[in-house]
Parts: sequence; structure tokens; C-alpha cells
Amino acid sequence: MRKHPSLPLWRSIRTRVGLATASILLVLLLVFYLGGRFILIHMIRDAEKEIQGISQDIKSIFYGELAKLQEVAVNAAETLAQSEAPPTQTCIEKMLVPFSGEIPVNLAVALSPEGEVVAGGFFVPGSPFQPVDADQMQPYISSYSPLWATVAQKKNAAGMIVFQGRPLFVAFAPVNSLSGRTTAFLMVGTLLHNNPLITRINEATRGMQVAVSDRRVSSEKEHPGSKKRCWPAT
Repeated sequence: MRKHPSLPLWRSIRTRVGLATASILLVLLLVFYLGGRFILIHMIRDAEKEIQGISQDIKSIFYGELAKLQEVAVNAAETLAQSEAPPTQTCIEKMLVPFSGEIPVNLAVALSPEGEVVAGGFFVPGSPFQPVDADQMQPYISSYSPLWATVAQKKNAAGMIVFQGRPLFVAFAPVNSLSGRTTAFLMVGTLLHNNPLITRINEATRGMQVAVSDRRVSSEKEHPGSKKRCWPAT
């Protein structure tokens, strides 16, 4: 039986077409792989830049919160100084404005020049008012407290503490008499979990979901001595 003379030629053409098609597919796969890799890397870099920008914005918000709280402390200290009378419990309680739309004040404490508690109060929305005593303040006004080390030099100071299991921004200001003598120190604090601050954080995150929990820190799970820690602003 004679073979058809065009059969080898047909097989050769089909083989070439198959090789060409396979080559094209391989090239397309390579292009898609490289293109997808480039796009993915570009997206990751853009996300990193956005996160870095948001982190800087949140950092600025926190420092801005401390600056506002420091201003509140200084103004309140000046008001106390004008009265030329020792701070009273009633006067300190009037400083507590936990529902302020700008910067709530949940903690206010008056200290003597030696660091003894003269008067103080702590008020969290939804909870009863609590007076503040010397034992509660001792961790933050002891000699090893970085905040008190600055305050003892009669300078303004601001930072963060954990008070009764809740994180707070705090600010100190000296109360100076008309003659320039320091008669007391004033400490004011605002909860980290407060609505004005959360609103500013959400605006800065541009649609990202950010949650700040107001869950109390369990003293049983804390590291020994953690209640005595505080973080000064730098």
C-alpha cells in the first residue's frame, strides 16, 4: 500500500502550529505572571505607604491630645492660683467634665508640693464618682516615676498611665502663687477610650476599621509592678 506523499508535510505543519501555540501560551503565562507580580508589589508598596501615613496621623493625634490636655491642666492650675486658697475636693470635682465634646476630663487630682494627695476624683461615664486617695496615686508620684521626676522639677509633664485598669492620658501643671512659689501640683487625665478622640482617629484612618477597647486591665494578669508603670510623652 502506497503512503500518501503529503502526510509527512501535514504532520510537520501540525507540529509547528502546536509548538507555536504552546510557545505563545508560555509567553502569555510569563507576561501574566510578571505583570501580576509587578501589580502585587506595587499594591503592597502603596499599602505600606498608606499605613505609614496613617500611623503618622494617629501619632500626631495622640500628641495633639496630650498638648490639649496639658493646656487644660495649665489653665486649671492658673485658676487655682488666682483663688490663693488650697485646692478643695469641691473645686477639684468641678474640673471633671467627662462629657466634653473637645477633650473630656475624667481624672483630676491636686497634690501638695511634697507629692501628697490633697483632693481628687475619678469619673467614668456609666460609673459612680470615685474619690482618689494617696494609695491609688502612689505608683505615679513615687521617686521612680518618670512623670513625677519631671513634675518635681516644677515643670509641665504629660504622658500615659493605667489607672484602675483603664489607660489614660494625663498632664501635670504646677500651681504657682502670685509670688512665684509653687503651692501645689494639678494632675488631670482623660480616658484613651473617649468619643472625641475615637472620632478623630476614624477620620484619620480614612475608612479603615479601628477599634479601641475600654475593657479593664485585669490586675491578676498583669506583670508584677505593672501598675507602677507610666509612659511620659517625649
